[in-house]
Amino acid sequence: MSAVQPLGPRRLNEPRPVRVRTAAGGRPVAVDGRTVEAVRETWLVEDRWWTIRPLRRRYWEVVTEDGRDLVVFRDLEEALADDEVRAVVVATPVETHAALACQALNAGRHVLVEKPLASSVEDAVELAQLADEKDLTLMVGHTFLFSPRVKTIREHISSGQTGAIHYVTSSRLNLGIHRSDVNVIWDLAAHDFSIVFHLLGEFPNSVHTLTKSVARAESPDVAFMTLTFPSGAVASVDVSWLAPRKVRNTTLVAERCMIMFDDTEAEEPVKIYDRGIVTPESSDFTEHQLTYRTGSTVAPAISAKEPLALELEHFLERVHKGGEALSDAKFGVEVVRALDAADESWRYNGITVAIDQGPRPVPVSV
Repeated sequence: MSAVQPLGPRRLNEPRPVRVRTAAGGRPVAVDGRTVEAVRETWLVEDRWWTIRPLRRRYWEVVTEDGRDLVVFRDLEEALADDEVRAVVVATPVETHAALACQALNAGRHVLVEKPLASSVEDAVELAQLADEKDLTLMVGHTFLFSPRVKTIREHISSGQTGAIHYVTSSRLNLGIHRSDVNVIWDLAAHDFSIVFHLLGEFPNSVHTLTKSVARAESPDVAFMTLTFPSGAVASVDVSWLAPRKVRNTTLVAERCMIMFDDTEAEEPVKIYDRGIVTPESSDFTEHQLTYRTGSTVAPAISAKEPLALELEHFLERVHKGGEALSDAKFGVEVVRALDAADESWRYNGITVAIDQGPRPVPVSV
């Protein structure tokens, strides 16, 4: 916390520095060693009260185990002045990611940024270059890359058991929560793009987007995106804040099998189907009728480890040991490229937008 001097007689008691331990998203879980029993309220404001210049800060009103009611906030400047702080996690509104990550990198700190890396391609590229120049880890919080469920599918593909991938579909639907800072593409599609890019092992050539704005004009709450890839694979990604129930599923159809991933399913989230078509030996369709293969279905045993915990462990390992991160800045830049292109497409009435090609991602074992 900051210990800035009050600016005038109307100010309340001067805030004092305390040690705050936080969970994912910055939520306080302990204040000066006292467990936080409840968070009464959280809010984000432009703070003009204690600072000489306005600062955007997130505050929490908490109740500690001894019954005290406190208001706490985190101050990045003070954290970066502490030599014991080696790394920073940026879990703030999207439009603040670039500035905060840049500040931390320039201070010589490793950074984990919540997805997406930045709100523009230019900012994302600059952050990646800055981290490279300073030889620091810049990792993006594409949490699903660390999901044991996604890892199981990726390993099945890498083993060659799927053969060539024909197409992927991915849907992320629910009723709400509408956000005012970004549209549904920037809020939800980052998850599905990261999953699809990781499974295919490549980035898209182009994207075509159709949307519908219902709650607010010019801010889509439903989007349908079609992407093409260098290998010839295609992907369909649907995201919505306006659906009757929660849907989180991905389907992958390949040469030798089909895979379904339902992230809302607790018992058997991944199923591998030995199904497909049997291609005739002759090109003459009348000579050899097309037939279908229907084999067994396997639901592989999958670890129940929490993806967010695995992501944080991976980040800390990169901080201590160095090396390439699974969701590194380069991967994060390519996701932002695709989001930006998808956003551009609907703004121009659904035209197909070409996406600049980046390097092929190299899968990293977690």
